[in-house]
Formats: sequence, C-alpha cells, structure tokens
Amino acid sequence: MAKKFKMVGKELHVTIDLENDVFIPVGEEKVNIGKYTQKTIQKIKSTNIKDLKNFIEVEAGRADKQLKQLKEQYEAIKDLQDIDESIIKHCKRGIEKGSKAFKTSMVALNKRIVDLDRKNGLKMQIEYLQKQYDEINNDLKQLNKVLK
Repeated sequence: MAKKFKMVGKELHVTIDLENDVFIPVGEEKVNIGKYTQKTIQKIKSTNIKDLKNFIEVEAGRADKQLKQLKEQYEAIKDLQDIDESIIKHCKRGIEKGSKAFKTSMVALNKRIVDLDRKNGLKMQIEYLQKQYDEINNDLKQLNKVLK
C-alpha cells in the first residue's frame, strides 16, 4: 500500500494505491492468477487537516509506547533457544496426562514451553506493530512535508 499526500487547492488529497495477488482454489492448492489494483483518493477539507494530523500523531505515540512495552517483554525471553514444535506438543501432552507428582516435577519444563510460546507470539506482534509504526511515521512525515 502506497500513500501520497498532496494539497489540491485548500483540500488535502490522500491517494492510496493498493495492490494484492488474486488466488483461486485449484484442486487442493490455491493458485495465484494475477493481481488486482485499487486506487482510492481521500479528500480532506482544510478545516479537518489539523484533526487528521493530530490523529496520526496520537496513533504514532500509541504505537511507539506499545512497541516499547512489547520489546521490553521480549527482551527477557529472547535468548531462549527454540525447541522443535513436535517435541513441544509431545511434552505438553505428556505433562497434561501425567500424575500430580509428575506435573509438579515438570513445572520448569512447562514454564519453558509457555515462555517459548510467548516468545514466538511477541516476536510476531513486534514485527506487525513495527510495520504499522513505520507506516504511521511515513504518513506523518509526508503530511508534514505537504503542509509546510
């Protein structure tokens, strides 16, 4: 998705170009048959440009704060070495089916499995949020450039 900000008279025009692959099911597989493109132009009145800018700034602040929190959480568990997913599934199943004494003795392993799951979840969240944050900051830079 590409955005372009441009002043046209007293209005701000935000052009959004979106392009994605088109897939259809062919037997058991999904086959890429081409691309679709979409162009949207948002026309923002001069009286609302400041509101848009404030909204983008607030969203950038929120994304920055959330990204910092996630990175702090990830920092504590980032060095955990991954274990093969099939091994984790077998361990979880074994712990669930085990006796109370076995479960008690496996607390450390169970915590490690939970931390690994959390690590992978946080990593995906950070990657997604980082893309969103970069996009918000890019929008803000473009908007500030156009408004000067």
